Order: sequence, then C-alpha cells, then structure tokens
Amino acid sequence: MIESQKLQPIQTEKQIWELLAKALPILKALHDRGQVRGDLSPDSFVWRSPTQSLELLNFTGMSSPEYTAPEQLQGTTIAASDLYSLGVSCIYGLTGVSPFEWLDSPIPWANYLPTPLSPSLQNLLTKLTASAVGDRYQTVDEVFQVMLQAGAAAPA
Repeated sequence: MIESQKLQPIQTEKQIWELLAKALPILKALHDRGQVRGDLSPDSFVWRSPTQSLELLNFTGMSSPEYTAPEQLQGTTIAASDLYSLGVSCIYGLTGVSPFEWLDSPIPWANYLPTPLSPSLQNLLTKLTASAVGDRYQTVDEVFQVMLQAGAAAPA
C-alpha cells in the first residue's frame, strides 16, 4: 500500500530546498503546456511513501486567499502567480505562521523564522513572494538558475 502524507510545517532550510527541487518540475511541466495551477497552498502538496515523491493535489481552481498572488486576486493568473504561491507556502512551512500575519505587515516575514536562513534561500523566497509581478521570478527556469548558483540541487 502506498502511503501519503500532507505537507507539514517544515523546520529546516534543507527541506525547503528539497520541496522546491521536487515541486518546480511539476509546475514547469504545467507551464510548458500553457497551464497555470492557480490554487497552490500547503494543502496542495502530498509526499508519497516510500519513494518520497511529491504530488500536487486539490486541483480545484479554488484558491486560498492568503496564498494567492495579488494579480490573481485581480483576475489575472500567470506562471509567476504559481511561483508566488509556492514561495508563500515555503515561508509558511518555515515559520508555521499564517501569511495573513506577515504579508501586509511592516515586519518582514524573515522575522518570524525560528532560525535564520542562508541569504540565498531568503533572497529566493523574498523574490518569489514580491507583491509586484514584475519584481518576481517569471519562470521556473529562472528559479532553477538561482538554485544552481546557490549550490542547491536543481532538478535535471
């Protein structure tokens, strides 16, 4: 029997790099077909045992507002919207704090971290979750490049 486990709050930087390395190829496959997920949140991720493969569930088109990109709230959903939601989900995993508490706060999300992150992951997550779509990564390939430069294992 194949067991699965929903994504739990993640406490380590290594686990976030692993999540990104497994989630980004899934998004790339969708984006390469001209599709946008549009409803990513921590509840969308399921780890399958024993292979520890990652699957995305809950493909409903119904988004959770706290994980939804600003442009998506205005009716425009693009690849960068999925990247935003993935970044917010990663930050939730690291902090355990609802995005509603830090998204519009003058206190940066990094202040909610139980332990500091490397500058490379902190910068990557900050850019993934930029409010202005033009300040955000536009494609999965851009994120892969940053992961490679940071020494994180980007998928082949």
